[in-house]
Amino acid sequence: MTKTTEQIKSEIALEQNQLAMWNGRMDQSEIDWINARISKLKAMLPQARYNDKVRAFGWRSVERNA
Repeated sequence: MTKTTEQIKSEIALEQNQLAMWNGRMDQSEIDWINARISKLKAMLPQARYNDKVRAFGWRSVERNA
């Protein structure tokens, strides 16, 4: 199942909150892992936005208006 834009944004917010909550009490490897996860989620946003438009308006409409 593909994730929607809102799902990805909420996951990014959760990861950022975890970083803020554990600030100073995490190993650098854990911080790097969370930052990598945030970067991966941000990279998924453009495709998720496109998929949201396709679900809302249909593939032909989205491609015609691109």
